[in-house]
Amino acid sequence: MQPLSERKHKALISALQQLHRLMEEDLGLSKLRNFGKGTDDIRQLEELYDRYQQLMAELGDCIGAYHDLYKDLKINVLAPQVRHIRHRMDQRSAEYHTLKTHLVAVRSY
Repeated sequence: MQPLSERKHKALISALQQLHRLMEEDLGLSKLRNFGKGTDDIRQLEELYDRYQQLMAELGDCIGAYHDLYKDLKINVLAPQVRHIRHRMDQRSAEYHTLKTHLVAVRSY
């Protein structure tokens, strides 16, 4: 998935608006196909871009909330429990190595 470019969006809107103005001035461009609904297309494009920006803001909020909860759980729940249980586990056991593998993955995030 590629992000939408604000620069390209504005350039397309400007080009469409200019083309629409030229058509209104009837410079022989009225025969352009599929541009009778040009203002509707521009409005729809603007609405879609506004919705995209809204969704990106919501996604940013979601990611921030996730990171905050992740950090809290890692520091305040996982770390104390692991410190407590690690000393009571056999360090040669499969469970200990599985736990250690998960902790390394959590730490690298």
